[in-house]
Amino acid sequence: MDNRILIPQTSTKQTVPYSVVRNAVYRDGNTGEKVEMYTARVQSRGTLNAAELAQRIHDKNITIPADNIESVLKNMGVVVAEVCSEGYNADFNGFVTFRPSIKGNIATADGAVGTTNSLIIKAAAGKNLRVANKNAGTEKVDAMTLPKIASVKDLSGTTEGQISTAGMFIVEGKSLTFDAKTYPGDGFVLTDADSGTEITCSLLRKLKAGQLLLKADKALQAGTLKFALKTHVAGGAFTAAYKGDVTVA
Repeated sequence: MDNRILIPQTSTKQTVPYSVVRNAVYRDGNTGEKVEMYTARVQSRGTLNAAELAQRIHDKNITIPADNIESVLKNMGVVVAEVCSEGYNADFNGFVTFRPSIKGNIATADGAVGTTNSLIIKAAAGKNLRVANKNAGTEKVDAMTLPKIASVKDLSGTTEGQISTAGMFIVEGKSLTFDAKTYPGDGFVLTDADSGTEITCSLLRKLKAGQLLLKADKALQAGTLKFALKTHVAGGAFTAAYKGDVTVA
């Protein structure tokens, strides 16, 4: 039986989109001139969840119902964690192999695993998946800019990391956009550092490029909060978090 995984040449998504980004700058030892190095970075088309993957598997003329396949996919992680914790590798028919590994150093040759070590699970593409990759082309696209929150300030625009109980504040950053119609859970949120309770924030207006005026959707109490933008990039969920705490005073 030929168990190789093949990507049909007629597929409308057989190319892998990528952008070229700079990853290193150094001085040439002989000439002293600055040299820039670049690398190709894959720009994901999105993330398929278990239900979507199950439907794709079902569409390959498999008679098993898609919901049954989805159930198997959702339990794969549980089984992999179980067998790896027993010291086994988990090989999915040349598709991918998961294996247990121990992270961290041991001080001496006769030492043992201790509290500074941890058991992790590593994954490696199987030979059948590597065969499939030979059929995939590439497509150069523009580099993707990920959302980033640079600062959160009160209405004066001078006090970093502090907002008033009135709930209006200024946010600065890059690519701070979201599509709540397509992804209802996306948007700006303040989160209570202790309880985890989320408070959504509304965009009042754009002050200038990269600067937004927001208002919490409910009254704030004095305390410490976290702030983030929940959005989707290339179809995959992405959270841009403010680097510090936000103090409500």
